[in-house]
Amino acid sequence: NGISLGLLIYFGRGVLSLGRYDVLLIPPLVLIAIFTAITLINLGMEEYLNPRLQNVTGR
Repeated sequence: NGISLGLLIYFGRGVLSLGRYDVLLIPPLVLIAIFTAITLINLGMEEYLNPRLQNVTGR
């Protein structure tokens, strides 16, 4: 059983009283970066693979 990002977020809530804001902020920022990367990959693949969008973008 490893430590997941969700578990780090859960533990980070209890660390606020200690003033350790990095423990609270880093896991959500990593999740935001992962979801942004997946979304950008999805948009690029959709533009490349969807024939209806190829006419709009000029490819």
